[in-house]
Amino acid sequence: MPATPIIHGPAFSTYVRSVMLCCRRKGVDFRLEAPGSKVATLNPYRNVPVIEHAGLVLFETAAICRYIDRAFEGPALSPAGPVQLAWMDQWISVANCYFDPAIIRRYVLEYAFPKGEQGTVRLDRTAAAEPDIKRNLGIMDHALSQCEYFSGPAPGIADFIIVPMLDYLTNGLIPTNLLLEWPVIERYLDGMRQLPCSQGVLGNPRI
Repeated sequence: MPATPIIHGPAFSTYVRSVMLCCRRKGVDFRLEAPGSKVATLNPYRNVPVIEHAGLVLFETAAICRYIDRAFEGPALSPAGPVQLAWMDQWISVANCYFDPAIIRRYVLEYAFPKGEQGTVRLDRTAAAEPDIKRNLGIMDHALSQCEYFSGPAPGIADFIIVPMLDYLTNGLIPTNLLLEWPVIERYLDGMRQLPCSQGVLGNPRI
């Protein structure tokens, strides 16, 4: 498929970064475009990312990442065996249903786009969110003690969905490093940041 995929969405979005990481891991060239008004015509829910490729319009991050994995040559982003594939699918669902609301919606976005008086961070809200974040970090830590990656034996779709969320907790946007209590997660995140596909994507707030 010679056409270059177009990813619609801002570079600071964790889910846009997930798609970027999957493309780069597969060695797929892509074009990133600011969402603008076009997203409303491509996605009835008006969320990003949206991808256009060879006549296909696709939204929802996990579906986009699976398409990239199946449509292009390069390192597999999904494990082969049914057990490991189920493990990865489980963590994709957990990331979307639990990690994203706790880490991004209720916490990171409070720091990224402060809505308090005179543009200050509403620290009461971030403090209220921290127990749920720590609970989820404990769940992640336990999972990573059983398997090196959330996608099985190698980095894959679940990892590229989860890692941008973790990255925002320690890349300078948040004043307190919540991962200090979880050295297993810190080592995992450090290893993911060192992957060639992560360079220029992780480690920079770019809000």
